[in-house]
Amino acid sequence: MLTIEREKSVWNLAVGMGAARGGNYRDFTIDGLGRSLIAGYFENAKHSNAQSAIHPFIARFSENNSLQWLRKFEGSGNAYGFAVENLNEDEIFMAGSFRGEIKLENIRLHTFNNQPDLFFAKFNRSGELIWMKKAGIDSLERDDNLTYFVNFDSSGNNFYSHVVNEDDRNVKTGFYSNVDNWIYFTGSRNGTTGMLRSNSKKTIESSNNIPSDIKKEHSLLISAKCNPAVAGLAAVLQTIEIQGTELKGNQLQALLNQDNPSFGILNPRLYNAIGQIETIRNENGIISIATIDRKSIILPGIKFTNNAQIILDRFGNGDISIGIISGISVGNQAIWISLNSLLIDLSSGNLVFDYDNDQSLRTVNFNKVIVRK
Repeated sequence: MLTIEREKSVWNLAVGMGAARGGNYRDFTIDGLGRSLIAGYFENAKHSNAQSAIHPFIARFSENNSLQWLRKFEGSGNAYGFAVENLNEDEIFMAGSFRGEIKLENIRLHTFNNQPDLFFAKFNRSGELIWMKKAGIDSLERDDNLTYFVNFDSSGNNFYSHVVNEDDRNVKTGFYSNVDNWIYFTGSRNGTTGMLRSNSKKTIESSNNIPSDIKKEHSLLISAKCNPAVAGLAAVLQTIEIQGTELKGNQLQALLNQDNPSFGILNPRLYNAIGQIETIRNENGIISIATIDRKSIILPGIKFTNNAQIILDRFGNGDISIGIISGISVGNQAIWISLNSLLIDLSSGNLVFDYDNDQSLRTVNFNKVIVRK
């Protein structure tokens, strides 16, 4: 079975058990014996007295896709697993984010002032926890475009975290090749699930007048010389970027009917697809797209399945990156390939699609290919 098919099969099994993916950062790998390793999170049923609803996990499946072991963390705040790597059969590493307390077995970690941080853990072949440590990014005061670099040795010693304030469009979150017993991990605050600070604008509850918010964002974008072709899409994304925001497809259709009455006539397939969206909701930085009757939404070249999940990252020049966690593919009726990310270039109106395991790129112009005036 090809790696991409194994990944789909294993994650389908995990989702059937109630698990969810925490990011598109190498949350699946295969070890030297053909066994699959995944990292993600479980969202527990919420109760009025519960302090936390989201807990990370790591699991291993056999070559035949049967579950061999699963380790689920506990804690007092939301935490996500989103990356896994194995150096050999007996050295398995996991990365995730957390705020508050996280614990597994007799090891507990805490973040400063309930701000988010990264955690790293090492397991042996039996799934036993060897060590768990945090990166120490929680004490930083800055809310800007933070990128980070973390390295440590396999024993969990010599932890080194370096942060830089820079454009993070070329930063890929995840583990990468190790040399001489060192493990390396890179990423960015805006592009990493669960890493937005609690005093950030992105964590403030949005207003109840979503269409009005979208109109305001659209006007600001146009005044800032955003290409009109993508200004509407960008306004929607920047509105839903605020945690707790919920938007319905029929609200978007009503907005189009009011401000661009010819849109539905010139673009009936896209207009109808928008109407098939039940809700778009941002919860803890993960944006979920629920469809009516749980049916997939299929457009020329792109498909959305029910409960597709994304995260947003906005760069210094305003360009927007959509990181695909799950549920969005590109292709046609015969072959669909997972989409990794989508970059929206606000000045040109171009969309850059990053897809497949080899991160192939394709650029299309929104105004010329996606919609008609």
